[in-house]
Amino acid sequence: MKNKQDNFTNLGLLISDENPIEVKFASYDKNLNFKAKKIFTGSILKIADQTLEYANLLNTTSAVIVPYQAQRIETKSYPGVSLREAILSAICHVNYLKPSNIKIEFYDDKVEITSPSGILDGTLEQILRGYQTFRNPGLVRVLDKFNYIENFGKGMKRIQEAYENSDLKPSFDVNNTYFRITLPDLNFHHKSTNDSTIYSTIRLSDTQVAILSLFKEKNDITIAELSNKLIK
Repeated sequence: MKNKQDNFTNLGLLISDENPIEVKFASYDKNLNFKAKKIFTGSILKIADQTLEYANLLNTTSAVIVPYQAQRIETKSYPGVSLREAILSAICHVNYLKPSNIKIEFYDDKVEITSPSGILDGTLEQILRGYQTFRNPGLVRVLDKFNYIENFGKGMKRIQEAYENSDLKPSFDVNNTYFRITLPDLNFHHKSTNDSTIYSTIRLSDTQVAILSLFKEKNDITIAELSNKLIK
């Protein structure tokens, strides 16, 4: 966190509350109008917690009730650890010296996580097979110690494995400017027209998502405080 002159390093700045980096988070309707828009700031650890929590709230669950079958079938829009791994990968490997922001954008049919940096070393094929390359080795070590990641280069593989039982697959768009991961929403694409199957999707409104996020930040928040936060 400090250099030989006892001054804080860039890593120390990222971990501190004075971290200048922002992560932009948005969800859109089918006409690309904003349904929700947030900017997360503060320590990069706080940003990781908040973005993962908010993304999880938007990871909806569908319940499929099949006649003559005792148990319903539940499906997450973004299966397994795919959403978590994609977000943490962006936080780990973004070029923090670049004047841009990580963007996490939820559409009706997908989510896109865009990191303003290309691959530091190697090829996309090598990265997908588990080849490790470190742009921010100190940050990777910190996230490893705090159990956000395992630091074995398995994130991209886990994203692909989460979709192995689906015809839909994640896509990876990489160039010298950015690294974008697109995860298809299984519930959007897999709705059946079969009359013998009943679909019920659990979806939170934008206000409900905002309320849950505020309760997570402060579990003893008062009604007056909650009202003021929601009005802003």
